[in-house]
Parts: sequence; structure tokens; C-alpha cells
Amino acid sequence: MSKSGFTLVEIMVVVVIIGILAGIVVGSFTGHADEARMQATKASIANISTQIDLFRIQQGRYPNSLDELVNKPSDAKTWGGGYMKSGVPLDGWSNKFIYKIDANSYTIISYGADGKEGGDDINKDISNKDSAENNK
Repeated sequence: MSKSGFTLVEIMVVVVIIGILAGIVVGSFTGHADEARMQATKASIANISTQIDLFRIQQGRYPNSLDELVNKPSDAKTWGGGYMKSGVPLDGWSNKFIYKIDANSYTIISYGADGKEGGDDINKDISNKDSAENNK
């Protein structure tokens, strides 16, 4: 009389192998998700920059805050219902963008995955000044 089936050791080996493969697959997707968040953040910054430039052309000044791209400022010369009608987007990690202005320029910043200034890799700050600095 022969008994067929798997032993407990064989089943445990298969479960361990499946766990290892699942870890590799999840790790692979995590890296791609972080890259996608970074690219989405860069695209959002480019879009916000375009709307800020349009605001400056039409209003004669930079907006005092990103909120002025959505809500009509009291001194608006013209208003077509907002520059960002669906609201100012969040960065790829669901954080608000930082907006800084001076008389002649502006900076839009995402503090990356950790939401803190500085950092490396996915925690690196991303701004509209990055591509300008890389072209020097």
C-alpha cells in the first residue's frame, strides 16, 4: 500500500519559495512606483509653472500663493474662471507643493517622499529650477 501526497517539509519548501518570489516581485514594483511618483511630481511642477507664467502675463505679477491660481484675487484684471480649475495638484506623495516668489522669479518645490527639505533618492527635493540648473 503506497500513500501519495506531499510531506510537511515539501509544502514548507514550496511556501518559502513562493514567499521569496513574492518579495522579489513586490520589491521590483516598489522601485517603479517611486519613479512614477517622481515623474508625476515633475509633470505637476511643469503644469503649475505654465499656469504661473500665464497668470503673470495676464495679471502683470506672479501670484502671491498657489491658491490664486484657483481663486480670483481681488485685484485680478481678467478672470476666466481660474488657471487651475480642478485645484492645485499635490505632489506624487500627496504633499502640498512649496511656492516661493521674489520680484523676478518663483520656485515650486516638492520635498520628496519624506516631505522634508533635503534628502537623497526618493527623498530628494524636486523643483522647477532643477532642469535649469542641469542645463548650465
